[in-house]
Amino acid sequence: MTVARERTDCDRRHMIRIQRMKAVAAAAALATLLVVVSSVPAIAASSGNVGGNPRGCVGYVENAHKSGGMASVHGGIRNCTSAPTERFVSVTLQKRGWFQWHNTKTYTGYLAQSDGVKKLDVDSKAVCGNTSLQTWRGETSARVTVGSTHYYGSYVSASETRFACDA
Repeated sequence: MTVARERTDCDRRHMIRIQRMKAVAAAAALATLLVVVSSVPAIAASSGNVGGNPRGCVGYVENAHKSGGMASVHGGIRNCTSAPTERFVSVTLQKRGWFQWHNTKTYTGYLAQSDGVKKLDVDSKAVCGNTSLQTWRGETSARVTVGSTHYYGSYVSASETRFACDA
């Protein structure tokens, strides 16, 4: 009787181990699928009129993406109907950490009125140190000056992206 009970307990423990292994394999397969789906960067960007400026200048930030061996995000100011006195932008590439976003790299750009209505685009990049999966986003702070009046705007990527790059 005790031999049969021990065998039944052993069989039960063996079945539980098999079920756990199947669950781990299913989770790994799902994680791989999520990596494939989320590693394709979306084209959508977060944008809006910079502080209601009268020149119609739009501040923007695109979704972070992997470019070669680097994490990258573009942001800036575009679509001005006429040249403002000046445009200034700061674009920050951010990586998700424990309970907060970490600023990885920040780049700035500036255009004067003499530059006309051309687009101010800044690319913030960080070299990938390894290929561990990380969640990324971009953030842009923009200022448009018309005469002596400053207009401000702040934009965050429309969606967070996850790809194999740890900077």
